[in-house]
Amino acid sequence: MKVLITLALLNGIDEPNSKRFLDATRLPLSTTQNAVKYLLDHDYLYTDDEGLKLTDPLMISNLRSNLLPHIANVVKAGTRVCLYDDRISLENLAKL
Repeated sequence: MKVLITLALLNGIDEPNSKRFLDATRLPLSTTQNAVKYLLDHDYLYTDDEGLKLTDPLMISNLRSNLLPHIANVVKAGTRVCLYDDRISLENLAKL
């Protein structure tokens, strides 16, 4: 679920094995790789020139609409999370 949520908030990722993405999901490399493989095998993700993205726009919208208000409340509480263009930076997502 963390991989799905992170990909939805970031509108995809070009390097799912990168330290930055692993820090954002707070999952070990093997767990992230297994999750990405499962999601690709079951058509929840696809790859294009920009990297991995969620297949279903409705899922993206649902995840974002349910999570962004919570994150906005975290920002109001003083936690340093930067919102921009409906997305969250990887550096700040890792702090949640």
